[in-house]
Amino acid sequence: MKEALFIEIGEKLYVPRPTSVNAGMARSSWIRKTLNKDSIIVSPEYWEQLVKTNKVQKLVENGNGYLIQDA
Repeated sequence: MKEALFIEIGEKLYVPRPTSVNAGMARSSWIRKTLNKDSIIVSPEYWEQLVKTNKVQKLVENGNGYLIQDA
C-alpha cells in the first residue's frame, strides 16, 4: 500500500523531502498520475513551517483506487 503526506495550498502540492532520489521520483510520478498535479519537494525546515499553518493530508492507495485522509 502506497502512502504520501502532502499539503495543498491553492493549486500547489507540497511534499516533504524523500529518503532517497528513487523514492522521490516514484512518489512524484504516483502523485502526478493519481491526482493529475505536480508536487513540490520542500526541505525539512520548510515542511515544519508549512505544517504549523496548513492541513497535512495523506494520499493512500487501496484496493479500489486511492483516498485522501487527514494526517
